[in-house]
Amino acid sequence: MSEVTPTRRIDATRALVAKAFAGTRACLFQLEAAISVYTGHDTVLCAGTGSGKTLSFWIPLLMALDDGLDAPITILVTPLNILGQGSAKELGLAGIAAVAINSETSSQQLWTCIHAAASIIIATKQ
Repeated sequence: MSEVTPTRRIDATRALVAKAFAGTRACLFQLEAAISVYTGHDTVLCAGTGSGKTLSFWIPLLMALDDGLDAPITILVTPLNILGQGSAKELGLAGIAAVAINSETSSQQLWTCIHAAASIIIATKQ
């Protein structure tokens, strides 16, 4: 078995992201933040609007699933309903159960689904 070096872990994680998200090439800052989160470190990520911060917090879910673990429940707060709904759709395409909760989608049925299967909860203040 080959040694898991930091470079090997980054390369393997980048390949995992590309497979799950249709060829998306994760940037080094995204991978470093994701590995930090996955290994249990408190992590703060500062980057510009549209730079891909959110992917950094989805990657640990992929890593957990790839390692044969249950994906931890993750809560993502977005400023707009449409961002939350888009994230839930994209995660679903990658095989990660996700729901978007906002004033338009909140219902008893939705909360039942969340309790049963969601790995990621996406909430907005709208």
